Amino acid sequence: MKFPNAAKGISKLYLAEILSLIAALATGFAMIFLLIAVGTYDNLGALTTGSVAGASFALVCLSAAGVLALVAMILQIVGVFQASKDEGSFKLIIYVVIFGIIVSLIAGIFASNRVLNSVSQAVSNVVELLTTLLTILGICNLSLQLRKGSMVDRGHSLIKIILAVQVLAIIASLCTIFFWSITFRVLLVCLLGFSTVLEIAGYILFLVYLGDAKKMLQ
Repeated sequence: MKFPNAAKGISKLYLAEILSLIAALATGFAMIFLLIAVGTYDNLGALTTGSVAGASFALVCLSAAGVLALVAMILQIVGVFQASKDEGSFKLIIYVVIFGIIVSLIAGIFASNRVLNSVSQAVSNVVELLTTLLTILGICNLSLQLRKGSMVDRGHSLIKIILAVQVLAIIASLCTIFFWSITFRVLLVCLLGFSTVLEIAGYILFLVYLGDAKKMLQ
């Protein structure tokens, strides 16, 4: 094994990505439930039992997603720290991930604040995008040293795909801040659903690439 530290680090990044995928699913479902619950009243003008339950479920999902995201980021820090011993380009990721952890902590504390939560989610998406791109570049550098040209080509293609997917996800998150109202509720539900599907697709593509990187380094 030519890069034992990188192999251990990328294994942890692989696990972190699985947790991030689960967190993304939880966040997507939570936002959709919250949008559906807001503004649902009975004949007496009070929120229905279903809407209250939906909002409560959404908050639980957001809190769980925050915890999973935090655990994933800690794994990322450990993983990139190990990988950086064999490939120096991973070192920059550590600082990006630490910033992401701070944002996730703030989001967890103020989970009930819609605007702050939406902003923190958008920032988290940016941090996640940078982390993903830098990780792919690090793997590409390792692949070059191992003369695995196919992994380099796949990495470059994956960067373009993930960049497009994450930009759309960030736009969707920002839309929930400026267009949060009953009038736009159906549109936002559809937009967030579409955004969640795109994010999941990006996670899966990256997960497959990480899995192949693990095999390459064994």
